[in-house]
Amino acid sequence: MGNIFKNLREFVGNISNQIINIKKTSKLAVGMTVAVAGTTTGVALAASNTNAESLGLDEIYHVYYGENHIGSVEEPDEIDQYIEEQKNAAQARHNDIELVTGEEINYVRELVFNAGVESEKVMANLDENLTFSTEAVELLVNDQSIGYVKDIEMANKALNGVINESLPKDLQSNSFTFINQKENKLILPKPMLEEMTKEEIEQSNKEEDTIVLPKTVTVEQDSAQIDVSFTENVVVTKERVNPTKLLEVEQLTKLIKRGISIAKEKPVENESDIETVAKSNNLSKDELIDLNPGLDDVEIIQAGETVKVKQEKKFIDVVYTEEKTEEESIDYETVTKNSKEIYKGNEKVKQQGEKGKKVLTYKVTTKNGKVINEEKVDEEVVKEPKDKIILKGTKQISNRGSGQLGWPAVGGRITSKMGPRWGSYHKGIDIAGVGNRTIKSADNGTVVQASWDGAYGNRVVINHNNGFKTTYSHLSSMSVSPGQTVKKGQSIGQMGTTGRSTGVHLHFEVYRNGSLVNPLSYVGR
Repeated sequence: MGNIFKNLREFVGNISNQIINIKKTSKLAVGMTVAVAGTTTGVALAASNTNAESLGLDEIYHVYYGENHIGSVEEPDEIDQYIEEQKNAAQARHNDIELVTGEEINYVRELVFNAGVESEKVMANLDENLTFSTEAVELLVNDQSIGYVKDIEMANKALNGVINESLPKDLQSNSFTFINQKENKLILPKPMLEEMTKEEIEQSNKEEDTIVLPKTVTVEQDSAQIDVSFTENVVVTKERVNPTKLLEVEQLTKLIKRGISIAKEKPVENESDIETVAKSNNLSKDELIDLNPGLDDVEIIQAGETVKVKQEKKFIDVVYTEEKTEEESIDYETVTKNSKEIYKGNEKVKQQGEKGKKVLTYKVTTKNGKVINEEKVDEEVVKEPKDKIILKGTKQISNRGSGQLGWPAVGGRITSKMGPRWGSYHKGIDIAGVGNRTIKSADNGTVVQASWDGAYGNRVVINHNNGFKTTYSHLSSMSVSPGQTVKKGQSIGQMGTTGRSTGVHLHFEVYRNGSLVNPLSYVGR
């Protein structure tokens, strides 16, 4: 017995409290520690296999999953093999990501006099608790987790997806890089850092594997400037998570677009019970009470009382400013010029007007798809307008006729001549059968009558101031007035059937020196 204690003292003196850490595999995060067994004498021991055998000690390994002791085994290899099998099965379901155990597996070696291993207990515990995780990128807003994706690239794409919904198609892209990674460390892109102050840069990377995005990110794209503003505190961080929590880009984009939940006070419109108020705000009763602890013992909420409810709030504003050009016509001016070649009262278009053209450039600012400002920055005339030129007659019309009477209608035929008719005397000629009903002055002269005249209907009488006088009867309308000077061929009215008339026609009479004469003796066609 004395020899045993002597050996023990030598053994403790040589290698007491030595700890050996053996990394089995970085992927499984397995470690091994050799510890010392307690003895009946209270002496702590650690020994090599040779010394253990000479002392009659057995070697066992305590298994720790995280900080929890889940049993002991004779050989760690059997546990390593089981974990590797489970890992391979999980990896097959997630073959595009790298998995590690959710908690570290550690072995503590112990030398004991009587080994009592618990392999089945360890296996059962691992069956129940063993999980695998993967490194992921998490997006948080005001400490609210929005979601996880596999890597930085997917996070950038998801943010760009939200931004693109507020941009026109020609500006949509994945050009915004919000976060980069260098040597497995999260960093902000260089262009972004150049726009930030030293304090902002320090604030953005205060914690390891965590980046706080700046409030505003600006990018120039084509002729547009795009500003992305984060109205809340947006953080990107790296975490280990269960692979089932990973989202696709489109899924994270939808969650970002939906925004974050905030508590907002809202008045109750009508007296209602708690469940009704909760339902009307898309909440469960328990959710409403969590937001309003004072409602725990309340059955009815009175109208006008305010309660806190959840409301979705967007946290990304997309503002872009771009230059837009548009063409606009320039109206032409109408210029009137006097002409001695045209009789007074008449006009002639010398030159038709043509509209000009100008190109306008605007700086347009749009926020979340709505135009909030438009400023004209340039205007260029690319085509000058051409004036419309009208010649206005100043030539005086002689009120004295030439004595050569013209045909008073536009074509037509004589339907009744001057002479006896129907038991009376027809004083002139009747003209009908025209396509154009314009009635014209037979010669220059002065209008002495333009009015209703009994059986003649609407009648115009013109004195040609040379001994001739002509009359025009049964007009539907008259376009001259007494005292007006007219020239030969000028329109004085429209053929009609007013007064005592059997149809649309012109009754035309001619007087010379006060005596009625036959029009056909003086009128030429």
